[in-house]
Amino acid sequence: MEDRVPNEAREEPPEPADLLESGRRAIRKEAAKGILLGGGIVFLHRILMGAGVLALRKILRSILFVIGLAAIAQGIWEIHRARDLTPEDLKPTEQEKEFAESLKSTTPLYTYIILACLIAVGICQPVFESKNSIEAAGLVKSAVRHG
Repeated sequence: MEDRVPNEAREEPPEPADLLESGRRAIRKEAAKGILLGGGIVFLHRILMGAGVLALRKILRSILFVIGLAAIAQGIWEIHRARDLTPEDLKPTEQEKEFAESLKSTTPLYTYIILACLIAVGICQPVFESKNSIEAAGLVKSAVRHG
């Protein structure tokens, strides 16, 4: 059998400028997702604060509000990083290549074990008396006060 070369013209490798622009576009797209997600979370908290459900003092204690602010900050940082992107930044280093190869053969065993434990707890708590398990596993202030 002989190798056949298709009659169609082979695609030329993309220009470095095209690769750079596509990398910037991908980074900006991910940054926009983060900003939208964070903005949505912060906007929801602002609505709850305007409706009187949350006070300003409590909104700053909300972990979701802090995560929303962090997502916005991360998105802004990624947009800034996209401006300074160079072709060298897009090339994976040897260490990154080795790490990517090692991930292909790795099974996240401990993650599956923790997931199975969480599922088991989620099933067992409704079956058995969950109030007793909460008192046994956690700190219940009223029980501590009564000795």
